[in-house]
Amino acid sequence: MPRQLPGLCEGDPRNVLDYSARCRLEDAHLEGWRLREEAAKSYRTGDVESETRMYAAAFDCAFIVLGRVLAEYRAAGISGARLHDAMDQEIEGAVHSLELQPPEESYLRELLCWQSGW
Repeated sequence: MPRQLPGLCEGDPRNVLDYSARCRLEDAHLEGWRLREEAAKSYRTGDVESETRMYAAAFDCAFIVLGRVLAEYRAAGISGARLHDAMDQEIEGAVHSLELQPPEESYLRELLCWQSGW
């Protein structure tokens, strides 16, 4: 059984993830960060389409990370209402931290549901 991560509540679903799963989540976060950093470089140069790239990179970052989170939760045996609740919290966190708009949140939910049958 994986040990509880510092700063997480006892019932947090991330506590059931093993070390390898946590590493894969970290890799997904790094990939998302890389996309956002590339978009930020074009933004700093004043490229005409740079703002669009920034929004797209934030959305892509959320999709990459949340897709990996969903896969790892399922692999760890989380399902049903617990999976739904956990993903709702993960999506809300991504929406707030990446400053996604309500239409982007809805589209993100639809893509994750369609991709995985969640």
